[in-house]
Amino acid sequence: MAGHVNMQYLSERVAADANVPFEVAKRVIESYQDVVVRALIAGEDVRQTNFMSLHVVERGERQARNPQTGEKVTVPATKSVKVTVLPRVLELVRTGTMEIDGHLVTTRKLPKGAAGVVPVVTVDPGKKKPQVRVVQPRKRKKRVSARKTA
Repeated sequence: MAGHVNMQYLSERVAADANVPFEVAKRVIESYQDVVVRALIAGEDVRQTNFMSLHVVERGERQARNPQTGEKVTVPATKSVKVTVLPRVLELVRTGTMEIDGHLVTTRKLPKGAAGVVPVVTVDPGKKKPQVRVVQPRKRKKRVSARKTA
């Protein structure tokens, strides 16, 4: 089982990827979280291109059972946040693609007309900003069911 990415590790990775000091990356991530939470509290949807969308959903009042006594109880209406991961992220996670030709894959927005291609980041230590280039994704071999081969 893989580990998890906590705030410290996330800040370190963002600082290295964006070529900025650790404290700046941590402050930006914290500010991002604050802005997102405030937007959700205000009832706004939060959409990030090629990454995810968040929106508040209202769950109505409902009847439930107390599992210990079997007694019916009323669960009050409440608000919750629904997270939808966008197809680009799902595609990358499902294929397990982290690198293409030695370059890291990114979720940055694709140029117009670039459907079916994958943007990758080339990080040059001499440059402040990572360079983004677009490549064709590798074709995955289709898995054949054991039943079909037998």
